[in-house]
Amino acid sequence: MADLLDVKDVEILKALKLDSRKPMGSIGEELKTSKATVSRRVAKMEEDGYITGYSLNIDVNK
Repeated sequence: MADLLDVKDVEILKALKLDSRKPMGSIGEELKTSKATVSRRVAKMEEDGYITGYSLNIDVNK
């Protein structure tokens, strides 16, 4: 069974929602935590099914 998300997990998800390509180190700096912590939490959220993929949005008008 998947663990429940805590406040830090939700903050990471919000950062990834704004820019899913943002480096883990940058997210860590913004959230006052380490790159390793962010990476570990993202991997756990992927494993638990909270993060199911990353998408690409194409602007066909360009």
